[in-house]
Amino acid sequence: MSKKGPKTSSKHHAQDLPDEPPMDPAVQGVQDALEANLTYFMGNIGAIIKRYDEHLEKAVPPPVPAPSSAEPGSSTKGASAAPPPAEATPGSPKKEASSAPTASAPAAAPASPKADPAASSPKEATAAPAVVEAEAVEEETIEMVFPDNTRLLEQLGLLKRESYALSTTFDGIHDWIALNVPDMQKDESAGVQVMGAVIEQLSSLNEAVRGVYALELKYLGDRSDLEQALLKLPQSETLKLSLEVTDNDMWDDVERGWRTLIRVCLIAYSVLAKNMPRLRDPQGGAAARATGMFM
Repeated sequence: MSKKGPKTSSKHHAQDLPDEPPMDPAVQGVQDALEANLTYFMGNIGAIIKRYDEHLEKAVPPPVPAPSSAEPGSSTKGASAAPPPAEATPGSPKKEASSAPTASAPAAAPASPKADPAASSPKEATAAPAVVEAEAVEEETIEMVFPDNTRLLEQLGLLKRESYALSTTFDGIHDWIALNVPDMQKDESAGVQVMGAVIEQLSSLNEAVRGVYALELKYLGDRSDLEQALLKLPQSETLKLSLEVTDNDMWDDVERGWRTLIRVCLIAYSVLAKNMPRLRDPQGGAAARATGMFM
């Protein structure tokens, strides 16, 4: 007969081990701070929404100054005043004398062959000023004035700070729920499933907040590319129009950014408030009777 050793039951070893190790004071301090962050968000949701709404009302692009009626009149007068001096210049005797040889140069050429070298000298004299004029055109500089975007940058900076603060708050709420999740092997109740669903919902909302946070960097990159292109092609009307459209579109994005923060806060508050009993005590009676996450 083969002798078998004494059997040790797994239940006996499970009873020797404590059900839950004592929480480290440092972990307890972090959990208390995260719960305070949650309490602040839930207790000040009205003030947060009101602050975002005030910023939304100020997110309006500056009015475009309309051209005054005096500007078109002055431009037409200047255009009409310029031609008379140009017409009066041919009357000078110097220019008439200079034009006479050029007109008679073709007729004098067949009469005497010695006129050919004389005809070539005026051509050389007239070619020199053309070269000087070409060099003057190459050295001409065009002054570029880009549209003022000071107010837009202020709104983007304010939106970035607010989105960063809200994203940090959501991260803290996410970590607080994760620290409260019980042992998955001991408790397979609906309360644990609700906690997982709330964590997933918060992560999705936080991604939208991070998208608002990245608006400033995206705008600065697009604006820098257009400004550099305009410096190379200052006469391009398409690039000038693209610069204006980029600023106008970013004003729309700023407005959508504030509305996104408001919507995200309302959704997060609703989800947390309706499922708070399950989040605080997933093993309690209310969590045991739960069938899903309330939205």
